Amino acid sequence: METKAPEALQGHMFKQADYERTVYRAYPEQGTSAEDLLVRNYWAHIAKGLKPLDKIEAVAKDGTWYAEYLVLGCDRMWAKVVMLSKVNLSTADVSASQALDNFDIKHVAGQKWCVYTKPENKADAPALLKSGCPDREDARVWLLGHIKTTA
Repeated sequence: METKAPEALQGHMFKQADYERTVYRAYPEQGTSAEDLLVRNYWAHIAKGLKPLDKIEAVAKDGTWYAEYLVLGCDRMWAKVVMLSKVNLSTADVSASQALDNFDIKHVAGQKWCVYTKPENKADAPALLKSGCPDREDARVWLLGHIKTTA
């Protein structure tokens, strides 16, 4: 018995995903579990803006979990979603990642990769914390260590 090879994918069947679906970010209230988002009525207030195959990234307001969902079906007052993935986060993971928002990592000629604090108001200049890092990742690792020791 001979098996038939699949037909080659045609150009009109291959599209950039950004034009086909939307990715949303949701911040569920304190005490809401990732599984609670599987209830169709949970999405009642925003369902009319969704369409099948949209993606939803959800981050617990207390930072304890992150999950991704795919919209399977929806109407004006409900949405059926399936959970694609879920990651439990520790408070330390969240506080470190949020703390990174207070810093900039930039390449400066003659100083390699540098870590700066972001000024609280635009009139202030950023403060240099570290210079001479060989690459961006090295600067990020240094910064994460700095945040842990100063927290």
